[in-house]
Amino acid sequence: MDPPSHGSRLTVHFPTSESLRKAPELICSVGDKEARTLKKIQLGDGHKVSKLVEDKIAQEVCSHGFVKAVQKASSTVGTKEGEKKNNLTYVPCMATFIFSSLLLLLILSCANSIPVTSSEQGDDYLVSTRLVSNAAVEKQSHFRFYCHIIVNGSNPTAVRVAAASGTNKSSTYFGLVVLMDDPLTTTPDVNSKLVGRAQGTNAAAGLYKVEFFMAMNFIFTDGKFNGSTIAIFGHNEVFSAVQEMPIIGGSGLFRFARGYVLARTYSRDLMTGNAVMQFDVFVNHY
Repeated sequence: MDPPSHGSRLTVHFPTSESLRKAPELICSVGDKEARTLKKIQLGDGHKVSKLVEDKIAQEVCSHGFVKAVQKASSTVGTKEGEKKNNLTYVPCMATFIFSSLLLLLILSCANSIPVTSSEQGDDYLVSTRLVSNAAVEKQSHFRFYCHIIVNGSNPTAVRVAAASGTNKSSTYFGLVVLMDDPLTTTPDVNSKLVGRAQGTNAAAGLYKVEFFMAMNFIFTDGKFNGSTIAIFGHNEVFSAVQEMPIIGGSGLFRFARGYVLARTYSRDLMTGNAVMQFDVFVNHY
């Protein structure tokens, strides 16, 4: 349907609360998401923007972005000179319509980046959760907990299961393979709240530095994440100040997970080999 004549009065109808709830579904991939949403917004008296105008709006938004599209629309739409330049017939209020629509989308986009604090989640070891896409589906969670690696004592949680012939002579323990089932707690105190286990295997893979190949799962046992897992797989330089390891997946609430883990040594007993590690886990999930 073509736009109404210049004499018609039009009013912009902003989305209702129901439309706002569904707004993320209207926002598509980067580049044409704003243009597609604009096509969903109706003007007063049941009129819709014509196909020609829709295509022009889409072209301006995709080519120039929000700001330039608004500036261009505000300076040209509704003037004879601007109409002639764009080969379009706009109603005088079209500039207001485009500006209001783009501004609404910008507000919705900003709202998606507001962080959620751990107190709102109810888990004292969850630092924050924030949205990472305009679709309001994928989010990033930051967990912090402490891993207790006990290699000596009556109940070790990390045990040696294999070694190469030269492992005992190697300064880097090359060839050593360790299995572990370490407790994860909310504080460095091993008696603090247990939130999960770190289960997996470490293999000393460095000839010249103490470097481990890690294949490990964080298995949650507390709260709404109980039963869910995060999978870590990669390189670990043991004596670096910060050890970064990739997250390659997960299960339960962490299906399709991706991210990384930053590990820091909180304490280490050189006599026993026991250690406490601080894990900061940054995981994107749905």
